Formats: sequence, C-alpha cells, structure tokens
Amino acid sequence: KVKESWCATGHLSGIQIPTYWMCSLIDQCFCCTSNSRSYLATKSHGAAFSICYDLIHGHYHAWDREEGYRFADAVLQNKLPFICAKTEPEASYKVQFQILIPEDFKDIEVSLVYLTESFHYDEKGKILSEYQKISVQCNDDIVSAEIPQEACGYYFEFSGCVNKKRMFSSTAFVEMTRK
Repeated sequence: KVKESWCATGHLSGIQIPTYWMCSLIDQCFCCTSNSRSYLATKSHGAAFSICYDLIHGHYHAWDREEGYRFADAVLQNKLPFICAKTEPEASYKVQFQILIPEDFKDIEVSLVYLTESFHYDEKGKILSEYQKISVQCNDDIVSAEIPQEACGYYFEFSGCVNKKRMFSSTAFVEMTRK
C-alpha cells in the first residue's frame, strides 16, 4: 500500500507536457532505476532523459549543466532536444536500435555503461556499485552492441556537440536477469 501511494511512476500518467529527467548513476538519494521508470512513463509525451554518471545530487549542480536549458528551448521551438532512442533497448545481450539525432548535433559519440553487480550502498548512502563504460559504434543512426555477460544492468549514453558544448542524454536503465 505504501509503494502504491508514494511511488511516483504510478502517478505520472496524467502528465501531458514534455518532461526532462536528469539523474546520476551515483546519486545516493534517487537511484537511476526509479528515474528511468519515470522517464518511460512520460516518454510518449516528449520526455527526455539523461543519466549523468558524475552529477552530484542537487538543484544547483543540475542548473550548472546546459542540458536543461537546451531541453526548454527545444520544447518551445518544437524540436528534438537530444539524441534519443527511437525505441528503448530491451533486456538482451545483443542489442540493436535506432537513434534520433537533432540536426545541429555534431561529433556524435555513443557509449555503453554497465554494472556488474546490483546497486548497493554503504551506511552513509554512498553507492558502492562500480560501472564500466565502453565506446560503441554507431552506423548512421543504428546502434548495435553486445552487452557483456557479466552485466546486471546497463544504459546507453549519447553525446554530441552543439555550439562547441557537449550535450549528454541516455536510454533508460535496463535491468538484466543473469543467465
């Protein structure tokens, strides 16, 4: 009953405007899995998502990044704000999906970020889980990758340069069931 009442993803169906979800892989307050679920619940209404692995929790740290301003401008201009997956990757060890790329993005990079153990924290709330990041080839707008067998979860990070500033976005975090 408590989860039903307080889990945000159960209350997002009424959102009718584009929403930008930004979180950190190392956030001790809000795990990227809950933010991913919120993003997926609002994606059909123009939501965008960024897992910024080095972002420190707090409004001031998010306001220092350019992505939020880029998102707001794109919404007002009815444009695509960031690189995004046309369809989100699924829990599979062989993944292929199409990405949408804004016209003004240059120098596109795609990375696979994965965890080899489930999220866990110390007594002060600091995340102890370690992640690996590897570069992935993108052919035009198709991303293909083999997820390492030791991965228990992953997401794809996209980046591109706009006016000499690198903008980051990502897919939702995918939780894997190990073989």
